[in-house]
Amino acid sequence: ARPPTGGSATPAGTTPVPTAETPAPTVSVSVAVAELLGPLEDRECWTTLELRVPGVFALPSKLTSIGMLGADDVEAHQLRYRAVLLEEDLGEGALARPSEVPEEEPKEPDEKEPEKGEAEDGAEPEPSESEWRSQQERFSQAVRFPDGGRVVRYRGARFMQEFRSMLNEVGGVWFHLNPVEKPAADPKKPNAPGCAGLARHHAGKAWLDLRTMVVPGICAVEACCRLVGTCPSED
Repeated sequence: ARPPTGGSATPAGTTPVPTAETPAPTVSVSVAVAELLGPLEDRECWTTLELRVPGVFALPSKLTSIGMLGADDVEAHQLRYRAVLLEEDLGEGALARPSEVPEEEPKEPDEKEPEKGEAEDGAEPEPSESEWRSQQERFSQAVRFPDGGRVVRYRGARFMQEFRSMLNEVGGVWFHLNPVEKPAADPKKPNAPGCAGLARHHAGKAWLDLRTMVVPGICAVEACCRLVGTCPSED
């Protein structure tokens, strides 16, 4: 039987169960002030800092394969990755599958594999630097960070002063990458021996050249930087 007009089908004292047709609640908030917001010292000198690190590519297989049974078994990888740029932590990075799978070119029926030591006719030339980099970004495993490696922060007068000094005196900053051993998912199945040492050995940094930002009007830089090891040789 239907409830009386104006009544409710929900018994008294119970919480109604939302359905697919129930609109999601929204709250709108607006703030109005008579003066400028933000610290007094920043009112004439502030900016929005945006960092974006899409990924770290072309990592050594000795590092990316630890704990894994196959190339796609990235969930079993026993390392996580921390990255810092301009004193900003990019969050916990993780090994990710390749974004694309290369297509295999079909072979002709009469085509045979070259003998060992035999030069292959028509061998493809070595790829250029840009072609190799594109292949690595598309077809290799990579370390990815939360939110696509994007970080946005408010920065005030003190940051602007230090940033200008850095441009004039140094001209760039270091990006730091530090692999860290994950805790074992199963106490009965510890991580691979030497996992922590391997992580320390492959810590690295990359120099980001920012000198183009000295030119008035240039407010963004995009670059591909090579990692160099930071582990002492004796470790």
